[in-house]
Amino acid sequence: MRAQQRTFDAFRIQYNQDRPHEALGQRPPARFYEPSWRGYPSRLLEFEYESEATVRRVRSNGQIKWRGGFLYVSEVLAGERIGLCPQDDRFWSIQLGPVRIGTLDQATGIVLHTPTTVLPMSPV
Repeated sequence: MRAQQRTFDAFRIQYNQDRPHEALGQRPPARFYEPSWRGYPSRLLEFEYESEATVRRVRSNGQIKWRGGFLYVSEVLAGERIGLCPQDDRFWSIQLGPVRIGTLDQATGIVLHTPTTVLPMSPV
């Protein structure tokens, strides 16, 4: 592992500090790097949900408590608050903040995952 890390470190130095880059006038990328003035939070603020949403915190095993039982959503969301918004008598929209991440079929208890378009990060 240590030898592999040394190899990665040497590659990173060569790639960023030594290697000329055509788009940068044959200068290495490290000559143009500036640290961001924006801080990176250790934890994002919790999302607010509309009043009709039922909010649940995802457990470490990826489940939420739902209608007297447990429903698997995703382990990736462990610790996050998600909102479930009724669409009609059968389907519920599952949201992480403003992003719809799936649909719950209340009749079957199955989560139908929704393809999500990822938007670029805000410049703010």
